[in-house]
Amino acid sequence: AGDEDLLRVALDFYKDRTPVCAKWADLFWQIKGHFYPEDMSVFGLPAYPTTPQGFSSPDCLTYHFTSGMEFALMMLEYQRYTGENIDMYLPCVIGLLQAYDGFYRKQCKEKTGKELDQNNRYVLYPGNGVELYTDTKNDVATIAGLMALSNGLLALPDSMLKAEQRKFVEDFSMRLPQIPHRIIRGHETIAPADSWLKERADTNMEMPHLYPLFPFGVFSIGRPDFDLARNTWEYGYFKKEYQRRAFCWYQGGIFTARLGMAEEAREYAIAKFLYPLRQKEEENGVGFDRNLTPGRTRYPAFWDTGSFCEVPDMDHGGSAMVGLQEMLLQTELPGEDGYGKEFGKQIYLFPAWPKDWDVEFKLCAPYNTTVECSYVKGKIKKLKVTPESRRKDVIIMLQTGK
Repeated sequence: AGDEDLLRVALDFYKDRTPVCAKWADLFWQIKGHFYPEDMSVFGLPAYPTTPQGFSSPDCLTYHFTSGMEFALMMLEYQRYTGENIDMYLPCVIGLLQAYDGFYRKQCKEKTGKELDQNNRYVLYPGNGVELYTDTKNDVATIAGLMALSNGLLALPDSMLKAEQRKFVEDFSMRLPQIPHRIIRGHETIAPADSWLKERADTNMEMPHLYPLFPFGVFSIGRPDFDLARNTWEYGYFKKEYQRRAFCWYQGGIFTARLGMAEEAREYAIAKFLYPLRQKEEENGVGFDRNLTPGRTRYPAFWDTGSFCEVPDMDHGGSAMVGLQEMLLQTELPGEDGYGKEFGKQIYLFPAWPKDWDVEFKLCAPYNTTVECSYVKGKIKKLKVTPESRRKDVIIMLQTGK
């Protein structure tokens, strides 16, 4: 969206707390690097009481460090979008990889006598599949996040990454476990993890097995095995009525946009922006939001989700905006497939936009690119790509009928 000034505030929040997180990792686990706890306080420490081992005490958060990886990825994307130097952020990103390397080598050696498995890969156990799955082995959200960070670091200009750092990241990426799969409801899907102890059968239920789709971009419109991500949305749910809700941080609108599902993304966008005027009981879940009225808050954009994430619910507005933008324009994270084909330059226009919706917008893309477009009555009236040299990378999805 181009909100660089606000983005820097968020990224600096993590940067400024990295030394505390690193001290914590050294004190409790004797490892280099750091984790950012999911429940991180303003001081950089867990907000909930901790175990004697230094972890957040709720079992849904014990090994949940995914959100920190999302902010680290935004640090790398900040460089790719703007070209700015990010030397001040690199310790945040590399330190995460160092922590995963050190912590899980130690865990594996304590349990098996060896630091890696028989295929010379990490064993990410014990772990968390975001908040839904506990005591996981090789949870897919973490694997995808580490893949995205590794690829993003390796895509940096040589001048930004020292030779020894690049060698560490290259070796680290080769040791990552593969994306786990499973057959569910008769279809091959992305699995939440290789294994897990339990699923939290309550209302706070993400779909961590779609984090490789968003935010970590292992699967995207331009990459192989895209049908696997589509199957995961269609068949990989645990409790559909909870996992596909259209309020607060729930990501159904983003996922369906990323999957090119225009009609489904349209419904999520309407449900999000008109909340709570247009909600279905099965999307809300039992016990939530039954008595909400628009008059409970002073301004329409002060979304009220029944104190699910407090009022105003910024999660609700944020996920709504991201979903709408992903319907209009998508880009790929940097990387390459098994055949050496590089990704990251393409700009997909209208990947999930209803053909009967008029729109005018200006959005940012990587490499100091902006895209301005006007679409009226089924036709593109104006398309301006700045710089013009990036015009060749634009793929208009409306013309394909997708």
